[in-house]
Amino acid sequence: MGARLLEISRRTEEIIPMNDLWKPVFALAAAIWLGACADNPAQPVCGEGGVGFMVQRWPVNGLDVHQVLAELGSNYVVVDPSCRFTVYDATDGHIGAAVEGQLTDDQAAELSAFLALQEWEGLEDFYGLTVCDGSNFRFAWGDRTLALAPACGATAEQPEAFRHQLTTLSRDLASRLRPLGEPVSGPVRYLLGRGNESPLVDAGFEGAPAWPLEIPPESVLLDQGEPGPLGLIVQTADGEDARRLRALRTALLDGEFGVSHASFTPIVQPDGSRYALNVRDVVEFETADGEPFVPWANFETSVAGD
Repeated sequence: MGARLLEISRRTEEIIPMNDLWKPVFALAAAIWLGACADNPAQPVCGEGGVGFMVQRWPVNGLDVHQVLAELGSNYVVVDPSCRFTVYDATDGHIGAAVEGQLTDDQAAELSAFLALQEWEGLEDFYGLTVCDGSNFRFAWGDRTLALAPACGATAEQPEAFRHQLTTLSRDLASRLRPLGEPVSGPVRYLLGRGNESPLVDAGFEGAPAWPLEIPPESVLLDQGEPGPLGLIVQTADGEDARRLRALRTALLDGEFGVSHASFTPIVQPDGSRYALNVRDVVEFETADGEPFVPWANFETSVAGD
C-alpha cells in the first residue's frame, strides 16, 4: 500500500480509533473525500489508460427496495473505459429511474481526481462488517474488485464514520454523474402484484390511476410466468407501453396521486381492484435477464444468495 494511504490511515486513527482491519478501508474514504492524491497522479477512470469503475449498493436480501429493483440494487453506477456511463438509482427521489451519457475529457479528469483510484492499491478484496444486516457494497475497477457485506459475529469493530463515508460515496457519485446524462427512454422492467387491502396503506391508493396498458393486469401478475435468475417473474415493456409506465412513475413522484415515498406505484381499477406496480428503466450495463453486467470485470454480478 502506498505511503500516502498509510499516512492518511495514521491520521484518521488519531481521530477515530479502529481495528487494523478497518485502517486501509477508512483510509480509502479519507483519500477520496480529502483529495489526498494531490502529490500522486490520478489513475484515469476512463479515456487513455482508463480502467473503468463500478459501484453497486444494495440492502441485504433486498429488504428495503422493490423486488424488481433488487436486480440492480439501490444504487448502481458504471463508467466504462470509453467514458460511457450509467447511473441507476432506486431511492425515493427516483424509484428506478436511470440516466446514461458520455463524459467529456474534462469531466473524466474530474471523476478520476475524485475517486483517486491510485490510492485504492493494496486494499483487500473483501471486508466483513460486524453488523448482521445492512447494506452490501461492491466495487470494480480494472481487474480489481472489492466487496463489503454484513458478517454477523465478525470481531473487527466497524467505525461509524467508515459506514457513513462509504454510503455517501455510492450516492454522491450518482449525484455527480446524474446531471451529466440524459434520462433513459428505452424498455422498462416491471413487477405487478396485488395491492394490500390493509387500512394502513389505504392513503397510498387515493386517487390512483387505472392500469394503463392494453394487456390485462391479471395476465402479468408476479405469479404468472417463469421466474428469472433472482426467482422473480419480471415483465418487460417497450415503446408506448414503456412510456405509459414511466408516466405513472413521474406522476407519482410529482404528487399527483398516492404517496410519493411509497415503495410502489398504486393502481386501482374501475371495479376497485388494487395493484402495486414496481417499474425500473433497463440500462446499458445489464444482461437480458436484468442482472448487472460490467464488461471489463470478471466476477459474479448476481446478488442472489448474498
